[in-house]
Amino acid sequence: MSPLRRARLASLLIAFGLLALVLGRFAGGNVERPLSADEREYLIAAGNILRYGTYSDLPVTAGPAPRPTSRRPPAYPLFIAAVLAASGEGTSVPAGLKSPGARAGLGALRWSQAVLLALTAWMACAMTRQLTARRGMSLFAGLAVGCVIALDGALNASAHRFLSESLALPLIVGLSWSLMVAVARPSRVACLASGLLLAALVLTRPLLLYAVSPIAAIIVWGCYLRGASPRRAIIDVAIFLAAFAPPVLGWMTRNLILQDRFYIAEGAGLVVGMRSELNGMSGGEYAASALYWSGSRLARGRLLPALTSEWTGPALEAAENERFDRVMDRRAELRRTHRWPQADAAHAGEAMKSILESPADHVRLTPLMFLRGCGFHSSFALGLLMVLAASWATMRALLRRDAGMTALLAPAMMLILLNALLTHGIPRYTVIAIPILWCAIAWLLFGSPGSISSDHDEAMPEAR
Repeated sequence: MSPLRRARLASLLIAFGLLALVLGRFAGGNVERPLSADEREYLIAAGNILRYGTYSDLPVTAGPAPRPTSRRPPAYPLFIAAVLAASGEGTSVPAGLKSPGARAGLGALRWSQAVLLALTAWMACAMTRQLTARRGMSLFAGLAVGCVIALDGALNASAHRFLSESLALPLIVGLSWSLMVAVARPSRVACLASGLLLAALVLTRPLLLYAVSPIAAIIVWGCYLRGASPRRAIIDVAIFLAAFAPPVLGWMTRNLILQDRFYIAEGAGLVVGMRSELNGMSGGEYAASALYWSGSRLARGRLLPALTSEWTGPALEAAENERFDRVMDRRAELRRTHRWPQADAAHAGEAMKSILESPADHVRLTPLMFLRGCGFHSSFALGLLMVLAASWATMRALLRRDAGMTALLAPAMMLILLNALLTHGIPRYTVIAIPILWCAIAWLLFGSPGSISSDHDEAMPEAR
């Protein structure tokens, strides 16, 4: 058997093995847990797509189609609608979404999300094998990363919920892989794939719209380090942008026509409003929150009471709830005088004005939001160590002018940075970075400078 066939056979066996591992781990999930309000909104949007061909998260009725909305990004509801249409489960949406058995009644959707997790684990395994091939550790490192991701508790919990993380997870890993290939060696196919994957990811997580310019700059940097001509750099960036722009601009234009606002989805008012509220926290609450959000029993049970008697766990949660209520009350006020999209824009504008009036408070809170965002893992200490290791890997790649590794890490690190800078630091927003963080750790342990190898057929094909 030729080396190429052996590599393909190994890749296929690894894929089936990881799928079996995920499905075995996934089978023990709790399917009786009621659906959250966020899950119901995504499912209602998918139900409207199936029933009326209209994107709206307003409740389905027996009458005419509900008015179009864009409160949620469209990619994940479209994925749900496709799965439900293929499986025939679409008739159960949105009927009975508040019943305890609603989750169990959407088995095809749950198992399809398990397959997405297995696909994510396989892509991370393949990337790690490329990163570590030159030291002869590719199989061990790749299998280790793939198995860790397949068994990861946070990722499995996300796969059990009908939230956008399930779709964003393979998209961000696929984007990292395609960017790595596009930058490490000339590949127009990889530039095209990068643009399409980033478009899908932005229509799942709009926050990453801010990553477009940095990613384009990384592509240009990769061309420069390879000694490519300026013409080649312009072509690669043009391919990337030509693939990215039509889906995103098309959706935003749809919203401009139907809702008089050029945007992807609502939610900026809530997110920026919460960040503006948090910026005003006192020094005592700041220190107490750092201990409380760590999730550590030692920090919560011993260090927090020793630090303060005022900011106990219940007091911190009450303060968070009060902030949320103020933000929601303001949103409700604006919705009484504006259409919902315009109310969201006005709310975000007010909150941003408040932030700009006290930039020092915003800067002061950013490290705390970074710390809070590291709580995506069941072990906060492990999550923090993973982010710090990936940050070191990013600095190492930049200092050694390793454009391929920088490109691989860019989507996850920009997500973590944007979450700390622009949002209220909810850990759920950064959980999709976990596979890339594990790849970074494997590179630090087993890789070498310029270690991206084309020896394995998992790499995307070149297209000159």
